[in-house]
Amino acid sequence: TGDGWTAEFRIPLSQLRYPTAAAHEWGLQVVRIIGRTNEQSAWSPWPRTGGEIVSKFGVVSGIDKLQPSRRLELLPYATGGLQRDPVEEGNPLSDRYGAVGNVGVDIKYGLGSAFTLSASINPDFGQVEADPSAVNLSANEVFFAEKRPFFLEGIDLFRIPTDVNDTVEGAFYTRRIGAAPTIEPDDYEYLQQPQATTIYGAMKLTGKKRGWSVGVLDAITGEENATIVAADGTQARPVVAPLTNYMVARVKRDLREGQTSVGLSATAVNRSLDHTGLEKLLHDQAYTVGSTLAHKWAKNAWVFNA
Repeated sequence: TGDGWTAEFRIPLSQLRYPTAAAHEWGLQVVRIIGRTNEQSAWSPWPRTGGEIVSKFGVVSGIDKLQPSRRLELLPYATGGLQRDPVEEGNPLSDRYGAVGNVGVDIKYGLGSAFTLSASINPDFGQVEADPSAVNLSANEVFFAEKRPFFLEGIDLFRIPTDVNDTVEGAFYTRRIGAAPTIEPDDYEYLQQPQATTIYGAMKLTGKKRGWSVGVLDAITGEENATIVAADGTQARPVVAPLTNYMVARVKRDLREGQTSVGLSATAVNRSLDHTGLEKLLHDQAYTVGSTLAHKWAKNAWVFNA
């Protein structure tokens, strides 16, 4: 218009989570950032001197007699193609052409108004941005940021820091789920190594209600084999990654309107190493248990973390 522009957004109620009630009051905030003037304006402003933001949101009322819809989403996929690779002369494992394909499904189901059950069977993360190249000459593992949507959703519920600083290290590293095998066979002339471990399935339960935050994640990755050719021409298929189950669970309780929180967490890794030849290279099980405490006082001027 002559005075500017307006926009109307339609948000399906099926994409929102709300309980059954005669009347609703929903928090709402609209923020506009003007880049050319470095200006930020808000429909319901909040003080710059304090840490309150969400509590200062505006309220939309008059939303009455709404019935929550059933929250069930299915997203199947199928892929197929023909792969062409350069052939290494003399390498019996090098094929110029090969067929590729996969099939799987993602499932999401709403449990009440606060909790979500997500599952993925044989997931495909082909749409995820590739990691940058890295040359690692140390004995330490290279850290890559998580980019897969399934593991990113609700990730704050699974943050288990190993210290009180805001670092990337934690008690659970999701990029190990589906990562490339770290074991390389010995004594071979030619090698064909899997680029990743297959994720058979993963399940996640997340939600927050009445001061309680719950997050449970479980994933199973399959056994992977490499193909090697020895100097005498014999072939073998040694195991380079065992059947593995990963689990992490965390419960957090907010007190004093969120000024104090107490959390408990546990992680578990179980590997099936019998008859794989990896018994001396990998641990068959690993567990951790931890707790966190956060406390704010004096109008958030002081914070204690343990």
